[in-house]
Amino acid sequence: MLLTLIKKYFRKLCVVVSACAFLSCAEMLAIDPPINEEIASEVFKSNSTAAAVLTGIFYEISDTGTPFSGRGGLSFGLGLYADELNLRDNVAIGSFLLPLLYSNSLTPRNAPYWNNFYQIIYRCNAALEGLNDSNSLSPLVKSRLQGEAKFVRAFCYFYITNLFGEAPILLGTDYKINLSIKKSPVLTIYEQIISDLNEAKNLLTDEYLHNDLTSVSGERIRPNKGAACALLSRVYLYLDAYEDAEIEADKVIGQNGIYSLTDINSVFLSNSSEAIWQLQPVSIGENTKDGLAFVLPAAGPNSTTKPAYMSQFLLPVFGGMDNRSNYWMGSVNVNGITYKYPYKYKVGTLGQPLTEYLMILRLAEQYLIRSEARTKRNNIVGGLEDLNVIRRRSGLPDTTLVNQQDLLSAITLERQRELFTEWGHRWFDICRLDLSESVMSQVSSSKGAEWMTYKRLFPIPENNIILNPNLAPNNVGY
Repeated sequence: MLLTLIKKYFRKLCVVVSACAFLSCAEMLAIDPPINEEIASEVFKSNSTAAAVLTGIFYEISDTGTPFSGRGGLSFGLGLYADELNLRDNVAIGSFLLPLLYSNSLTPRNAPYWNNFYQIIYRCNAALEGLNDSNSLSPLVKSRLQGEAKFVRAFCYFYITNLFGEAPILLGTDYKINLSIKKSPVLTIYEQIISDLNEAKNLLTDEYLHNDLTSVSGERIRPNKGAACALLSRVYLYLDAYEDAEIEADKVIGQNGIYSLTDINSVFLSNSSEAIWQLQPVSIGENTKDGLAFVLPAAGPNSTTKPAYMSQFLLPVFGGMDNRSNYWMGSVNVNGITYKYPYKYKVGTLGQPLTEYLMILRLAEQYLIRSEARTKRNNIVGGLEDLNVIRRRSGLPDTTLVNQQDLLSAITLERQRELFTEWGHRWFDICRLDLSESVMSQVSSSKGAEWMTYKRLFPIPENNIILNPNLAPNNVGY
């Protein structure tokens, strides 16, 4: 009976969510509310069914991939858009989007990711409404589920505003309200992200929990307080709030009973000690969609399932002593041509034992955030200390730079090495550090394209603006 109710809940929710994939989030929100009150009240009547709603969100984003993983994910797409990946022959059969990302040629008719993130936000809002209206859940389970929903919503808004700039902040499921909402300034979106993450910190626990939300788990697949702190430290770094960024990173790094840097070849294994938040694969016989997308076969890249390989701009940043080039890169030689590919995830075929989970947040980033924040606050010794932690793990000698600007440049380089093809870190660094003109003019030229400054932001999908004129005008240049 309970399983039937949950399926019915998601079926009704998916009527609206799936519409977004074909139409737009604005049209999606114009449809009648998807969850009638009777079903919602039943689903949120017990701890187990309420917890299953959030579990269902994690299941869906792991199962579908886009925009979280695989060829439809940000790691792949933004790797192509920036200077990390080449696309074989500038072709990807079965995907009109990848060649457009690669050539920096997006238009409002083919803008990716917007609808995907708003679908997830809509589900989080629906869950929060159901949780807020419920009087029968245990306070502990209720608060933890609210914390998870707020965390995921903040995560989505972080990527929306960094990809699109100004965007609407939707905090409910009432289509009459949502359809009239205009775009909010970037700083206003960040205020909402910070608010959600601070609330999530207060609602979540340091421990990782089982799906019942009451017992401690060895799996790191449900976000916890550490995940909220980790994302918040990144947010503060992007806002140049360096003291706050350091404080939040401290909270994560200081949990050394939970988090620690692991052997470089074990980082991306399931539940590694470096993992702050991972997604568990849910498709039978599959490890990660990133592994399936990135790991090349002996025949090399092709135009269908394995179209990308590492670019000539990324490879030179690694020296021969850097273990990341030995353990996180694979290579195949085809007709005398060597193709290198991201090998952070080792399992690139189906039917293998489950050993890897998709990494979303990890400890190394926190060291690099704190290193940059400390350096910006003129704590050169502290900045060096954190940077050298990452360098040592990679087999590199300590750096002894004393000039602030030189150290900041070294941190940027270390971020490029450490976080390559992960979640668009490189692309966002190019943008936030004002490197787009110097980097992308050369990169775009190599692809036969021309770089224009307005391409730092993606276009808002055309259908959304047609259905909701309040989203006009589109981003400059589109």
